[in-house]
Amino acid sequence: MGHRVRYGTSSGNYTTTLDVGTATSAQIADPPAGVTYYAVVTAYAVASIESFPSAEVSFTSKATISKNADLAALFLNTAPLSPPFGSNTLSYTSGAANTTRSITVTPTVAQANATVRVNGSLVTSGSRSGEIILNVGSTNITVTVTAQNGIIRKNYTIAVTRAQAGRTRDLDGNGTDDLYFQGPGGWMAAWLMNGSGGVTSGRTVYSGSLGDWKCVGMADLNRDGVSDLIFQNDLGHIVVWYRNASGATIFPAYLYNRGLGDWKIVGVADMGGDGSPDLIFQNGIGQIAVWHLNGDAVVISTGFLFSAALGDWRVVSVVDGNGDGNADLIFQNRAGQIARWLMNGSGTVATSSIIYSGNLGDWKIRATADLNRDGIPDLVFQNSSGQVVGWLMNSAGGATGSLTIYNGTALGGIRLL
Repeated sequence: MGHRVRYGTSSGNYTTTLDVGTATSAQIADPPAGVTYYAVVTAYAVASIESFPSAEVSFTSKATISKNADLAALFLNTAPLSPPFGSNTLSYTSGAANTTRSITVTPTVAQANATVRVNGSLVTSGSRSGEIILNVGSTNITVTVTAQNGIIRKNYTIAVTRAQAGRTRDLDGNGTDDLYFQGPGGWMAAWLMNGSGGVTSGRTVYSGSLGDWKCVGMADLNRDGVSDLIFQNDLGHIVVWYRNASGATIFPAYLYNRGLGDWKIVGVADMGGDGSPDLIFQNGIGQIAVWHLNGDAVVISTGFLFSAALGDWRVVSVVDGNGDGNADLIFQNRAGQIARWLMNGSGTVATSSIIYSGNLGDWKIRATADLNRDGIPDLVFQNSSGQVVGWLMNSAGGATGSLTIYNGTALGGIRLL
């Protein structure tokens, strides 16, 4: 015994049947809102014996409350997501250049009545979020969708990795900075590093002669994503070699073709926070100056970073040492002591400290490179015999370990860059 409900969307035409058994009510699952249904009820004793239908009734369905908490689309304004977006994929990664200090997220909900928040802030579906500040390293972003019923929520997460400032040494794209050398006469070579202090192979960068031109820096001067080489000669003239993704020089160009006295380039880094690398100079008495460049490697302004004498302290690297996105100055004196100036991003010193107070003999810092892929630049030393060691650094300026990279003598006279 039981009842059957027969219904349809036009009077007298019942296209759907529900067998409700002995229940005294029935429900149509998720009917479209605003549709009028016509229904009759019949009773049956056995499956094949059924009564005449009841009088017809009609009703109009009301809107249902959605349980859909999916996204239909998700975009960053800087780079694609990995893996590509899918509504059922909840975890993503993406990357950003060091010059990218903030990003926006554009989420689009799958159901119009759902709401969406990015890091807790309400965002209109299909519109950009507010600017999200990126730290150097990983920044986590959470996109939360709440269904119309207010109960069901779904969290999508994005881990965005902002590259370390000054990462221009990864010649083979394996995520590890490589070591560059320049020999007598000007030829240049690179050691491709494996991420644990070992050399996987060598590569010739330039096999000709360069006279008194010395490679003094590496930076992406034209913002094409490829590291370029900067040279200076004894007169002070400055030339850049613009390179392609394979490391080949596309064309050289003069940046400056007049004398500079004893001012020498000691670093190339963004000192003004505009995303363009700048040239940092130091003269014989220790004064430090900066030439601010635009994205076309044109000098737009100059100024002092430090106008007093510094004795025998010399800038040996300009690199973001503490991961705050600002390029810092690293110094070494003749005895080997090492100091660090943490900069504030506008050309002034935030704090300064001695990070090594001992004596290092003739070991000199020749390069800074992330040798162990932790996102922090490490100190690379070379002595007069050519031997090379690395100090693995933390963001506080302390050495956490050391690596012997080369302990032979075949590099005497060959300069680590």
